[in-house]
Formats: sequence, C-alpha cells, structure tokens
Amino acid sequence: MAQQALYDLSTGPAGTLKERSLAGEKIWVWMDISGTCNLTCRDCYTKQSHEAVLVSVEGFRETLEKFAESGAAFQKLHLNWRGEPTTNKRLPILLGLRNEIMPGVPIEFHTNGTLLTKKNSAAIIAQTIPEDLIYVSIDGGCREAHEANRGEGTWDPTLAGLEMLLDARDAAPEAQRPHLGIYEIFYDRRTRYDSELMRLSKRCASWMRVNVIQTGGEERPFSYLTTPQGPCFWAGNALCITARGDVHVCLLSFRPDGRVGNIFRDDLSDIVGNARDFRQRIADKGRDNISHCKGCQKTEGTVDEPE
Repeated sequence: MAQQALYDLSTGPAGTLKERSLAGEKIWVWMDISGTCNLTCRDCYTKQSHEAVLVSVEGFRETLEKFAESGAAFQKLHLNWRGEPTTNKRLPILLGLRNEIMPGVPIEFHTNGTLLTKKNSAAIIAQTIPEDLIYVSIDGGCREAHEANRGEGTWDPTLAGLEMLLDARDAAPEAQRPHLGIYEIFYDRRTRYDSELMRLSKRCASWMRVNVIQTGGEERPFSYLTTPQGPCFWAGNALCITARGDVHVCLLSFRPDGRVGNIFRDDLSDIVGNARDFRQRIADKGRDNISHCKGCQKTEGTVDEPE
C-alpha cells in the first residue's frame, strides 16, 4: 500500500478547515528554487530526489506574499534543499522579489559554484543585502577529496566560481554586500588544504565545517545505543519545500508520509498546523511509533542546528 501523505487537512466541527493564527510563530524555511543539480556527488543525501523542475517567478512571488501576509517570524529563508539554486537562471530575479515583498528578511543559499560566471555573480550580488548569507561548498579542502565526491574536473570551476562571487561582492556598494563563506564537508583532520583555497578563504567572512549528512540522521560526534525518541529541531519548526511546492517536515524527508501540505495550493496556517501536530505526535508517542521517523538518529533538539 502506498504511503499516505500527511497533508489531508483536518476540519473543524462544521467541516471547515481549522484556522490557526501564525502571529508570533517562528518558522525556518528551506525552499528549493530548483529541483535539479548539475552534479551527482557521491555523498549527496538528496540526489535520489533530483528532478528537472524550476520554480517560476510567479510561483515564488505568490509564496513570498503568503509568507509576508502570515504574520509569522521567518528565522531562515534558505533557497536550496535538494537542488542547486544557480541552475535556476531566474535566481537574481527571485532575490529581487525578496527585496520587494519581504525587504530585510535574510536569505541564505549554498552553491557548488561551478555555474557562477562574472555576469550572474554580479546580478546575484546586485540583489543581496549584508544580512544575506551565501556559501560556496567545498569537500575536504583539497582537489583529491573534493573530486572524489563531486567528480573529476569539479575543483577548478568551484574555486573560480568562489573568486568571481568574491570579486562581485567587492565591486558592489556596501549596502549590497552579503556575507560570503566557505561550507566544507569535513573528511579528515590530516588534510593538507589547497593553497589557492586558503588564499580565497582570506577574503571570505566565514568557513564552516560540517560532517556528511546521512539519510538515517546519523551524526558523527554522537553515538546512540538506542534511537532518540523525542522530536529533532526540524520536525514542526522547519518547512522544507520542494520545487513542486510539497512541504516536508524535515531535511531528511523524502517519503509521502513526511508531507504536511503544498505551498502553492494550501493555506500556510494549515501547513504550519500540520507540522506542529506532527511534532507533538512524536513528543507524545515516541519517534519509533511514528513510521516516518522510526529509527532516525537525528539528535533531539529545540533550537536551530546547522544543516
């Protein structure tokens, strides 16, 4: 039997959708503006879900308007989850819509850097603000480790993309300069870091190192004898939105029973309500009694955690 999606929205006594106020609600959003990626990395935990779908300008506009009218406090508006955002050539236009509809709300996105050019780097930076955060992702800190994961010939284009983005930032007015950083999948403390990467890193505002994300939620610094039973941070707090608009409960959700709505079709208050209910069910019943979360090793949490 196929898994039942969770977003069959419940109704009140009169058969109408339950209404929930979002005033004061804190929401973290990961929204794919592209469902595809130009790479097929060995350790990518989302590659099985890649699809040739791009978010339209109108679809993005309607979503931002829905967010802006909700009264919720958006803690993060992250423009990628499963896909590479620069495969959507409308990215600068979409950033401009943020400035129009949700001015001042910070945006974050990660890019592998290989599709960056002088032209699109300048167009992206022209629509950013200092509170925005853009990471160029690097694997392992050297050519050998990077290309073992991402494929032969990917190292030089990534560094070139990083440099073009840095050049565009430095040429822009102060009011448009975002926070630019390196986002490294960390493999080995004994790595000898590439000299060109180190040179470029001195122009970056930050360098974040993270472990490989496993599809089962395993995290290298932690070891569990039994599965954690409480909800992780993501469940109920994060809206993870595919390029088709389907909203999932966490970044590790790829099954239909992890969906809590569709951002293009459903009311945001109902979507958030379904996500909050999902979190409460985990808290009440335990993770192993929720089919979608059973066996997941993601740490329990109530505060924002690096993805």
